[in-house]
Amino acid sequence: MGMHCFVHPQRIYSVSRSMKFILVLCFPHGGNSRFSQRHRLINSHVDLSSHSRLNLQIECKRVTALNPLSVEWAFELTRANMQTLYEQSEWGWKEREKREEMNDERAWYLLARDADSSPVAFSHFRFDIECGEEVLYCYEVQLESRVRRKGLGKFLIQILQLIANSTQMKKVMLTVFKQNKGAYQFFREALQFEIDETSPSMSGCCGDDCSYEILSRRTKHGEASAGHTHGGGHCGGCCH
Repeated sequence: MGMHCFVHPQRIYSVSRSMKFILVLCFPHGGNSRFSQRHRLINSHVDLSSHSRLNLQIECKRVTALNPLSVEWAFELTRANMQTLYEQSEWGWKEREKREEMNDERAWYLLARDADSSPVAFSHFRFDIECGEEVLYCYEVQLESRVRRKGLGKFLIQILQLIANSTQMKKVMLTVFKQNKGAYQFFREALQFEIDETSPSMSGCCGDDCSYEILSRRTKHGEASAGHTHGGGHCGGCCH
């Protein structure tokens, strides 16, 4: 059984300019993850700007609880949106490795479906440890073209921030390609993410040669413990 995010009073809701919802995180007992037995109730008020209304259902599940067709859809959307950017980087596009990454049992998914139950957007994330800090690492946020520029991407990241706070993670982290200027600006300006100390540009070893930055935003728990996790030393690495 996967973790589910329930939206109260209905799972189907409209993304409008202002929306109040209750998000309940239910982790199954008996799992191997140290996060699996935490239960939190989150009350949050989220402001979204949208030119048109989106009637969506959002679910949150571990990859092992998802329909394989949903995971395949997520992979194909990622390939359509990201393959060119990967090919322009030092990483290159490696289809087999990307499939394995997206099907790894540690993967969790936020999946947005429209009124016909068709998937339209997703985020792949994991609970991880970076430089001694517990983090929620966002691997992907991908939207179909028909639901872009309606506030949905921002809303999915805000849900990840709520999950990170509710599970007492220190940060939400992600990697963004420098040439993906729209995404970089979105995270840095609209969502106020900062260049993380583990990013190659902060280590001084790669300079402008590296094609990506690692961004992060601290949770309230991370702000309270900032500077006390690994003695202030840098633990990032080079990109090559």
